[in-house]
Amino acid sequence: PTLYFLRPHEVLVAGKHGSDLRTKIVLEKQEYIRLRDAKSGNLRQVHGPATVVPFPHETVTSREPQRAVKLSDLEYVIVTDTLSGAERLVSGPALFFPQSAYERVGEALQKRPL
Repeated sequence: PTLYFLRPHEVLVAGKHGSDLRTKIVLEKQEYIRLRDAKSGNLRQVHGPATVVPFPHETVTSREPQRAVKLSDLEYVIVTDTLSGAERLVSGPALFFPQSAYERVGEALQKRPL
C-alpha cells in the first residue's frame, strides 16, 4: 500500500465493487464501537484507546463511538443481554463498558436511600 495525493482537479473514482477506501475510527480511552460482519451477522466490540479499521465486510452499528457509562456511588444501570434476555444490575462507582457486543445498557438511574 502506498499513499497517493490527488492533484488539483483530480477526482477519486470508486472501482467495480465500490470504493476500496475504508474509514479509520479513532477511539478515546472511554469510548467503544460495535461492528457487524455482513457475511456472518456477528458483532464485535472494540474498546479504546484504539485505532480501528473495519474489515472489508464489516459495518459500524452507530454513527459515532459510544461512551462508557460513568456511574457515581448513587447510580446504577440495568444491562440486558440481547441473546439470552438475561438482565443484570451494575452499580457505581464505576466506569462501565458492556462486556460483549450483545449487551445493551439502560440509562443511569439513581439509588433510593432507605
